Amino acid sequence: MYKFCRAIARVLFKIFYRVKVEGEITLPEDKGYMICSNHIHMFDPVFIGCFTKRPISFMGKKELFEKPILGWFFRSIDGFPVDREKGDMGALKTAIEILNSNKVMAMFPEGTRSKTGELGEFKRGAALIASRAEAPIVPVKIEGSYKLFSKMTLKIGEPLYPTKENKRTIMDDLRKVIEDM
Repeated sequence: MYKFCRAIARVLFKIFYRVKVEGEITLPEDKGYMICSNHIHMFDPVFIGCFTKRPISFMGKKELFEKPILGWFFRSIDGFPVDREKGDMGALKTAIEILNSNKVMAMFPEGTRSKTGELGEFKRGAALIASRAEAPIVPVKIEGSYKLFSKMTLKIGEPLYPTKENKRTIMDDLRKVIEDM
């Protein structure tokens, strides 16, 4: 289902937007990693998924999964819910399992879409997940408005490597890297 949806979405993005991808993910195909991106629109997960090589599991707010058809769809493309109101240990465990299975997952460290387009405060969950799974974090920045026929840019940065020593500061470093892209 994922590959089918990605193929259709990719064609639609190329028809309706002037898409530019800067950079590439240089990590081995057999290694799990986390993509962390700014979040400006509900299409962001689709946009990222269309223009990266490997299938991505997205963490999404639980409310998206509570609607029958939408919930089925997100699960069928390897999405999984997170309860943003509490420390969701189930979502944390799922994310770590994905990374430890040498797969790719993505999340938006701001925790919600930016209403202004400005980069918001980053929450610490991505650092916790990546450090527990010993997985690199790939910074990604989305630029554009998603207005039809406008330019949309996906910028991919060099991976950051969380360690025990930097797990408290890596989200600040990640935010700075994305801001400067």
